[in-house]
Amino acid sequence: MASIRGHILKVKVDLVAKNIGSAKNELSLIDEAFEKAKTSASDENKRIIEELQVTLRKARADIDIDLPAAINRIDLLWHEMSKLLRKA
Repeated sequence: MASIRGHILKVKVDLVAKNIGSAKNELSLIDEAFEKAKTSASDENKRIIEELQVTLRKARADIDIDLPAAINRIDLLWHEMSKLLRKA
């Protein structure tokens, strides 16, 4: 989960720098990492990871349409990951 958070930080930086292609690649890596994490997670954590994936996918869709909204979703994802890491 900590490595996922590092990738989220890279996405945040890429979006602010308007480096959209790199941000999309990082989002794909994060989605794959979430899928791997779900295989070993408890039922409650699987539900949380699925919610995070929904936010991630919405952010990816927003990148081309509404960049500020995508940045806000990534910020939300960042804070939700922080709460998840504090729980663990």
